[in-house]
Amino acid sequence: NVMETVLKFNQTAGMLEELFPIIRVVNPVGNELQFIGNELVSSIILEDISGRKQSFTSDKENSFNVNFLPAGLYYIVDVNGRYFSYKIIKY
Repeated sequence: NVMETVLKFNQTAGMLEELFPIIRVVNPVGNELQFIGNELVSSIILEDISGRKQSFTSDKENSFNVNFLPAGLYYIVDVNGRYFSYKIIKY
């Protein structure tokens, strides 16, 4: 069972690499959440540790204003309408 779990994890990680080949997130995050990469990021969904989700859109290239969010741990769960999983720390 352990081997099956590792294989499933590696398959999922490979799929994410294909969907988002060169996207990096500047972490930890202050007032602006910034993405670095070849893809234009125009919408994201963040989820806090209690499961509340917040949608963001941006006219600025790969940058989202998050200054109103309280400090804490968040997960990026969606980028441009596609599943994404990345943990960020907001200070």
